[in-house]
Amino acid sequence: MSSRDARPVFLSRRKIRELPASTYFLDIANFCNEKLKQFNFYAEHPTLHSRLKSLTFEELAKNPEIEAREIYDYLKWDIPSNLHKWIQNNTKETSGLLK
Repeated sequence: MSSRDARPVFLSRRKIRELPASTYFLDIANFCNEKLKQFNFYAEHPTLHSRLKSLTFEELAKNPEIEAREIYDYLKWDIPSNLHKWIQNNTKETSGLLK
């Protein structure tokens, strides 16, 4: 289960013109409703907690390699040999928020 504040998600999508401005508030409301459904499902089914890994976008953005390793460990999957290089090539700090 992952969570992320919907506002930056939709601001980013609007910035790259993936979403028209006219649907912004409707789309963000739908996104929030889906996240609320996920949260409620999680809260209502404590027996599943040991089978679900909770992760916030901020955790993943701040420590992509550590979080990726934890995800692979959680799934009991081998870490691909090219994961470190892929993370280095595809995760760049673009603001001072991740320092």
